[in-house]
Amino acid sequence: MKTPLIALGTWVKRPLLSLFMLLVMLSLANQAMAAAPVITSPASGSTLPSVAVGQSMSIPISSTGGALPLDRWVECDANDPDYDGVTPCLPSGLILDPSPGSATTTLHGAPTTAGSYTFSITLNDGLNQGGVATYTLLVTSGATPTLTSVSPNTGTTAGATAVTLSGTNLTGATAVSFGGTAATGFSVSNASTITATTPAHAAGAVNVMVTTPSGTATLTNAYTYAVPAPTVGPVSATVAANSSSNPITLSLSGGAATSVAVSTAATHGTATATGTSITYTPAPGYSGSDTFTYTATNASGTSSPATVSLTVSAPTLAITPTTVPNGTQGTAYSTTLTASGGTAPYTYAITSGSLPAGLSLNTSNGSISGTPSASGNTNLTVTATDANSATGSRAYTLTIDAQAPVSNAVSATVVANSSSNPITLNITGGTATSVAVATAAAHGTATATGTGITYTPAPGYSGNDTFAYTATNTSGTSSPATVTLTVSAPTLSINPASLGAGTSGTAYSAVLSSSGGSAPYTYSITSGSLPAGLSLNASTGTISGTPTASGTSNLTLTSTDSNGATGSRAYSISISAVPISVPASSQILSAGEEAIVDLTQGATGGPFTQVILGTVSPASAGRAMMRGPFSMRFVPSAAFAGTAIISFRLHNGTGSSAASTVSFIVQPRPDPTKDGEVIGLLNAQSRSAERFASTQMDNFNHRLEQLHQMRCDRNSFNASLRKDGSDLPLGEMAKAIEQQLGSSANQTEQQKREAASAAQNGECQQQALAFWSDGFVNNGSTHARGARDNSFTTMGLSAGADYRLSPTVIAGIGIGYGTDRSEIGDHKTRSDADAIGIATYLSLNPASQFYLDGLLGYNRISFDSRRYITGSANDYARGSRDADQLFASLTASYEYRQGQLSLTPYGRFNASTTRLDAFSENGGGIYGLSYEEQRQQNFTSYLGLRTGYDLMTRVGVVTPKVGLAWGHNFSTHSDYKMRYTDQGDEGILYRLKPDAQDSDFASLDMGMDFNLGRAWQLGFSYKTALGSDERNDSFRLGLNGKF
Repeated sequence: MKTPLIALGTWVKRPLLSLFMLLVMLSLANQAMAAAPVITSPASGSTLPSVAVGQSMSIPISSTGGALPLDRWVECDANDPDYDGVTPCLPSGLILDPSPGSATTTLHGAPTTAGSYTFSITLNDGLNQGGVATYTLLVTSGATPTLTSVSPNTGTTAGATAVTLSGTNLTGATAVSFGGTAATGFSVSNASTITATTPAHAAGAVNVMVTTPSGTATLTNAYTYAVPAPTVGPVSATVAANSSSNPITLSLSGGAATSVAVSTAATHGTATATGTSITYTPAPGYSGSDTFTYTATNASGTSSPATVSLTVSAPTLAITPTTVPNGTQGTAYSTTLTASGGTAPYTYAITSGSLPAGLSLNTSNGSISGTPSASGNTNLTVTATDANSATGSRAYTLTIDAQAPVSNAVSATVVANSSSNPITLNITGGTATSVAVATAAAHGTATATGTGITYTPAPGYSGNDTFAYTATNTSGTSSPATVTLTVSAPTLSINPASLGAGTSGTAYSAVLSSSGGSAPYTYSITSGSLPAGLSLNASTGTISGTPTASGTSNLTLTSTDSNGATGSRAYSISISAVPISVPASSQILSAGEEAIVDLTQGATGGPFTQVILGTVSPASAGRAMMRGPFSMRFVPSAAFAGTAIISFRLHNGTGSSAASTVSFIVQPRPDPTKDGEVIGLLNAQSRSAERFASTQMDNFNHRLEQLHQMRCDRNSFNASLRKDGSDLPLGEMAKAIEQQLGSSANQTEQQKREAASAAQNGECQQQALAFWSDGFVNNGSTHARGARDNSFTTMGLSAGADYRLSPTVIAGIGIGYGTDRSEIGDHKTRSDADAIGIATYLSLNPASQFYLDGLLGYNRISFDSRRYITGSANDYARGSRDADQLFASLTASYEYRQGQLSLTPYGRFNASTTRLDAFSENGGGIYGLSYEEQRQQNFTSYLGLRTGYDLMTRVGVVTPKVGLAWGHNFSTHSDYKMRYTDQGDEGILYRLKPDAQDSDFASLDMGMDFNLGRAWQLGFSYKTALGSDERNDSFRLGLNGKF
């Protein structure tokens, strides 16, 4: 291991390299240890020499330290994290030289705006360290201000006087003062005018000063503060009448007053001013209002006059004597009242209460006199008023003693058998304190109590009677007076007050009783009559019998006692009819069901005579009619479902029942959109229409596929057999083939091979015009949500002609016929349809072995339907509808052939649009439906592969074929919309959204073609397609002949 000295020796051996590395290290170390630069002159915090606006200035600035090389000088504090590096910091008009790499720089320029500024500058060094210095600079406006005048030049010591200062160079003024006190506010109007408000100050002349950034201007003794003159205000005071020297509190403000004076004398008294106070003395005996005016004075002047409003309150008068003597009723009375304390003359008045009857007050002299006519105590208040309207009152109680009472004769009438009848007495003179019976009554009893007498006649007595009475008070007893009495005969009372009601046909009884007379009593009907069937027992007052009719009878019954006294009472007897009770009832009806109801069922109160029908609620619910005397028939409206209420009344021989009701709960018809037969039929028609389009497109596309093959004859006649059909037995088909192909069967093997080779190699001559036919039978089933299963058989035949326009273009036209038979569910619901159509097609061969085929066609479809009515025994609804259909197909394929093998991948898009007309079913009763127009669009896309292989046999070329395809169905359908036919447009519109046909399927096609020489071709195939909700099986048997 080398020591440090050995290492150093190694460095010495390389002197130049060592020296360079040493310098680099020293430089780096120096830089790393260098402190930030320091701005030394002027030192940070200095106040720079002031300068006037527009005056040029130049200040050198230097620094020490910092890491070299130095960077540059910048304005502002570059170390401040908030500095954006853009905003200027220097006073406007000044410039800081950047002086890159220099420790000195210069601040120079001419400031443009006066003011005091504080700003920073920064020097950055090689390590981006910044040295910062801060300076203050006063920029003055230039010229020194002057003051020449103050207007106005005088004001009050309270200040707040607005003055105008005039002078020169006043712009930018920062302070205005008066006698050393700052103005409460000022505004610089321009360079020669300032508006200011004076502050408060002691009296005397003061200096006015204005300070601007360029100096201060003073105007000696330019403004004088003066004490203001006093001001006085109106005052009011109240003094007593006949008082003197009442001091008045004055209202003085403004400058302090040195004296006051009465400027306008008082009208009803004397106002006297002394120094700064005033006293007031009203005129003797005066009371009321008075006024005078006054002023205040000091060295600055005299105030304007102000009014003193005075109220001189009136004195209170005294009345004597304090009480008045008593008097006696009927005896002359006199006394005199006297007033004092006021100014004569006096007047007197009674201000509350009143004098006893018969006495009066003399208002001029205060005397009370007269003869009192009634005794008792009277309270009153007398008020005296003097010549100046001063008043005084005193309350008195004047007692008039009573005179002896006087009894007078009276008469009265009382009812026999009554008791304690009060007798109205006639007593005059003094008020009686008691009465007494002086002579007793002969035919009754008179009883005195206090100041009243009552009389009770002897029981059963009527006629005349008398007794005598006297009256007494503290003054004595009166002479007797006679009371004459008349005892009137009694009025009998009959009970009860009312008679109870009865019911027709039911026994009735009521008993009358009398009181107030002498038994025995007898009874009679003096007006009106009893209800039929009732009678009155005159001795006992019993009413009894069995009423025979309903109604109300009014009568008057009179009772007579043994003395002939009578009494009567009016009565009403109500006989009600036999009550009828009819219970409400209800029934539940199925849709379309009628009802017949016995309205008397459960009713009581018969026998009944008739039924009165009321209303049907709601009115649209149906019709109600009588069927026989007591039965009602109800026929609900076709469109009605819910509760119908029919009101009615029952009548018997005596009346009618209260309104009763029969309720019919009419159940709604079933929702057809939930009926599997309906759904199955509609889906079957939609699928039939779809299959008609696909059948014709399959036939025409099969023809287009044949056009891709180079054959000597393009004529083609094909037919397909149903899977389970019996259209043509195979035995008969074999015989027909044998007869038609006899010549072919006699061909030699060589001829057969040549024909096959010619067909494969295209050596024969093709015809431009060709005719063809094709067809097949499709058998399958479908299943839709909520619908019955649908099994179907569809047959499609097509025929046409095509013409080769060029080697790569073939166009053609054809017609088609189709029939479809669909069986739905297990109740023989079915849909039969026939279609006839036309189509045009085009095959293009734009490139070798590539084909583009298209077709466009139209079908007219007729449907006949038979729908089982769900829940019925064996009822069906039948209907017919038509449909219009457009269909189109586009296929792209590639025909690959290698020797005997053919391979064709293809893609296809089929589309159809169908409009099914509206129609109404016949039959089915109320469950027959009317269907609205329906539209549907069907789209199918295919990706498929066809392959075949030609085999040479003794009878000809045999070609086995296999095809696989994947397809996707998608469709759009308008809603199925329907109503019950008998309900018309008012019926409920039912909607059913068809199942969306958005599904995938796969198909397999297997077959074999037999090319029998040059003339004929026989082929058959089987095809099956399986989707999520449908399966199709079809058989094709084809026979082609050449022409």
